[in-house]
Amino acid sequence: MTFTPVPVLRNGQLERLAQDCPGFSDEEERLIHDDRKTIFIAGASAASQGRAAYCLGDKGERVWLPNCLTCFLNRIDITTQQYERFDPREMLIVHTTSINGECWSYRTGFDSHAASSLLSCIKAMSPAQLAERVQLTLVPKGRATFINMSTISSDQTGYCRVRVPDADVGRKLGYSEQLDIISYFHLSQTKAQAALTATPAVAAELEPTPVEAEVIEAMAKPKRPRRKSKAPAERQV
Repeated sequence: MTFTPVPVLRNGQLERLAQDCPGFSDEEERLIHDDRKTIFIAGASAASQGRAAYCLGDKGERVWLPNCLTCFLNRIDITTQQYERFDPREMLIVHTTSINGECWSYRTGFDSHAASSLLSCIKAMSPAQLAERVQLTLVPKGRATFINMSTISSDQTGYCRVRVPDADVGRKLGYSEQLDIISYFHLSQTKAQAALTATPAVAAELEPTPVEAEVIEAMAKPKRPRRKSKAPAERQV
């Protein structure tokens, strides 16, 4: 077997822990892997050079990522973040798949401007647009960060920015309104998946060709009975 043994002293006896085993994983490794694929949305600073989101590196350092990601939207979750010295906070997690197949999850506060701006864009999109690939663009403004979305054009050559109604621009959505938009997104995704897996409908039966009126009239007329010809009587000699 190919693994690295780690000596451990337990109850006076020397034991070993196997690490780096191919195919095996533990909870700590899974959490580290999930954290590396989580994009934390934060305000931009001079150190980030205008970038508003980061992920964690191998040593726990912040790795600032570009503000634009081309991806597919997979799922939207709401989780509760627990703190030791602070009150719990609800977080919005947006699961995506980038165009190169990598899975990333955006993480932000549920009551943040980033969450409201993202959900406002989803509200203005059609189910067909939600099923296609999109571009997520982070726009830092002071301490707040907003999210713009662009949808793929009909000819698949470019992206068009989603136009949000003026009443929703810069507005924080209400709690129930946010839940309604998330439900709309999941319902649209479910219908899109059902349409992909649905069996093709049975072809309709061919309709009979129309018959001309003259033919119908000729068929409707009663036929005259055919008279039998009488044989001529034989002459007696």
